[in-house]
Amino acid sequence: MSDDQMTVTVSYFNNDEYNFDKQKVLPTGDCKTSAAFIISNLNYRIALVCTEDPNHDYVKLFKNDDKFSSETLSSFKMKKGSQPLFIDINSDTFLDLVYNQDVTSNSFDIRVALYNEDNAGFETSTQGLLEEYLYENPSLGCQSLPNKEQLILESPNFSSNIDVNNDCVSDLYLNVVNTAGESKGLMLISTRIKNNAQEFRRYCLVEADNLSSSKLSSPVFADFDKDASVDKAFFNTETNSIYVYYNEMQANGPSSSSLCKSMPLIENSESETDFNSYSLFENVFDVISIGSTTGLYANSLVSNFIPGQMRVGDIDSNGFPDILITKTTPDGNPSTTILVNTECTTQDSASPTSEQDTKNEDCKKRTFDTSHDYTTLTDQIDTSLYAFFLDFDDNGREDIILVGMGTSGKTVARAFYNNYARDSYYITATSYTSSSSSFGSKVYGSTYRGIYTTLQDSNKVFVSFQNVRNSYGALEAPVATFAIGRSNNYIEDFTATYPIQKYTKAGGKDKLSVEVNTWTPIIPNSHLLVDLSAKTANKWGIKLLINPTDSFILVGIILTLILIIIGGIIIYIHRQEKKEDDKERNPGLDFF
Repeated sequence: MSDDQMTVTVSYFNNDEYNFDKQKVLPTGDCKTSAAFIISNLNYRIALVCTEDPNHDYVKLFKNDDKFSSETLSSFKMKKGSQPLFIDINSDTFLDLVYNQDVTSNSFDIRVALYNEDNAGFETSTQGLLEEYLYENPSLGCQSLPNKEQLILESPNFSSNIDVNNDCVSDLYLNVVNTAGESKGLMLISTRIKNNAQEFRRYCLVEADNLSSSKLSSPVFADFDKDASVDKAFFNTETNSIYVYYNEMQANGPSSSSLCKSMPLIENSESETDFNSYSLFENVFDVISIGSTTGLYANSLVSNFIPGQMRVGDIDSNGFPDILITKTTPDGNPSTTILVNTECTTQDSASPTSEQDTKNEDCKKRTFDTSHDYTTLTDQIDTSLYAFFLDFDDNGREDIILVGMGTSGKTVARAFYNNYARDSYYITATSYTSSSSSFGSKVYGSTYRGIYTTLQDSNKVFVSFQNVRNSYGALEAPVATFAIGRSNNYIEDFTATYPIQKYTKAGGKDKLSVEVNTWTPIIPNSHLLVDLSAKTANKWGIKLLINPTDSFILVGIILTLILIIIGGIIIYIHRQEKKEDDKERNPGLDFF
């Protein structure tokens, strides 16, 4: 965004030159922009939050065409200073708009505007999110939510769309605030509700985090211990530490026929799933100190919309997600730190150190180191306001973007390529709702699981996700990535899953189908493009882009040189033998 908040500039990355070689400046018209979202939709590409009206904010969309024509969503008046959330709430693979309405009525002010594929736009009539989509039944363990009609989305918003109960269907972690200003995190499990002939998706509340009283912020989700179950982490603002809570729900083993658990089904208020027995993130956790700091650094370049937050990525390509933060130093300046996910190191009895003693104390599963190959990276920018992971060169290794203040007082963004070649294979995937002219919109909340073989010849399950968070400042690429380490085999199984709502010919809801498709075998170091537009898994298309290992060219050069040398030796020996034969030849035997 420009300083006057009246233009937005899009920079296009050139994969051949590894730089941004083209720009498109988009005037926002009357819209004084406080935030710009990249959204993925068949018709739209960019969403702006406009703030010039003193009474409410609203959303303006740039369409997916060459001219970037715009459309103003004037029907959806948002609360001043709030943030919208783009998520597929009704399982049609298209993004819906979730927002706080401008008038505080304490009567379900979190509204949902559904995207209508037939009309190629958002429906003007809205629904209350917690009124329409929250299923409450305490006898089954779907907890009641007190004063749910008074809750609104928190700003900044850290809501996440990710599978936590291993049924390969994304659940919803909803970040809300009540009338007293208390922040809460609601763990909502995706559930199929069947009433009579209709079946549809609703959400069951199984856990609620009181973030304010626990002094927790910036929730992030990832499989930190690499057991194919998703864990969650928070930043504790009181102790200035990171708390990692491990998922206690065990994932299914490496069997192609049962990689996913069954999505919970509640039929006529009865269910085989007892949500009362759910134990997700309650007991096992690690605490990681990040050194001298007064908290996460929140910057306000144009507005106060970019909060201090943790970001997750696998920078060392070992399959264990690492954490990237920008913290506030005691003198008030920002400092970006990479925390590398490592084992709980055992003490060396021969030469124990106080550093090891501190590191190993109470470590349950994993710890995060600040001393590693990437320690000096952040010295490149004196004042790094924030940073995020992005694999620019598509080699399976996360690169880093640092945004800081330059000497001219203007913001400077720099990309640092991760050139540490790790002995590791990887797999990446992206799901689309394809159109005839392009790959169409990227699907938010796609779930991927697969099976790979280690060098010890044991089968392991991996899990990865696409677009977990899309609130402002999340800065996640729409690509699922997983580093599998060394393997002497193909990826034996790659499974993509998405729940899709089916409709009758009359337009009524028919059933909610968990669509699953499996492809095998898959070559490591591949990027998969999955087309979900068919809405039926057996008709999903897949395109495979193969990226050989970084040493492929070097191996080819070496083999070529070896062949040339061997060929030269053979030619030399042949000529020497021919000379010897000529010397020993008896001319008297030449009759012709």
